Amino acid sequence: MDTNDLDFYVRNSNLTLSFKEEEHSIGNESDWGDNVTMSPDKPSSKFTLTIKVNRHGSKDVAEYFSETIGGTPHCTADYSCDALPDKLNFAVKGKLAFSTQV
Repeated sequence: MDTNDLDFYVRNSNLTLSFKEEEHSIGNESDWGDNVTMSPDKPSSKFTLTIKVNRHGSKDVAEYFSETIGGTPHCTADYSCDALPDKLNFAVKGKLAFSTQV
C-alpha cells in the first residue's frame, strides 16, 4: 500500500491534533483498511495525517469529491488552484480537532 502524508504545522506546541474519519471513497474497497492515523498523539508543533491505500484512479471517487466540496474548483496544499479532477485515487472526509494542554 502507498503511504499518503499530509503535514500540519502549528505555532503553539501545546496543541494536540486528532482526525476522525467519517467516510471515504475509493475505487476498490479492498484497497482501504483501518489505516487513517494522526501522529504524534501528544503536544507538538508538527502533526502528520497518514492514509495508507493502494492507488487506482477512479471517476467515481472524483465525483464523490466534487459532490462533497460542492462542485467548485479546489486549491491544493501548495496553493495551486485547478479545475475539479476527472479521476482520484481516494477521498476522505472527517473531523480535524485541536485540543490544548495546560
